[in-house]
Amino acid sequence: MLLVVVLLTGLIVAVQPGVYAKSVPYWEKFDINSYTSKRTTISTQSRTVPNNAYWSYTTTNKISSGWNYSRYITLLHYYDGTTKKYYH
Repeated sequence: MLLVVVLLTGLIVAVQPGVYAKSVPYWEKFDINSYTSKRTTISTQSRTVPNNAYWSYTTTNKISSGWNYSRYITLLHYYDGTTKKYYH
């Protein structure tokens, strides 16, 4: 019986940090056509942050260009007010 309690306690402690995390958008790469101004999403990525982290600000940078488009990346930055930590 004691072994079962110890194993269950270890399992709960091992799983617990994941309970306090959420998946949020992290970045998006997109093209803007020079002639039509149409925006086309190329790829996106998510990341995991603590549940009490919230969106703080967004940055967009031009990363390349071609004869008829410009490619940009938008990064979303999050802030955890409890730990005073930014997630970039």
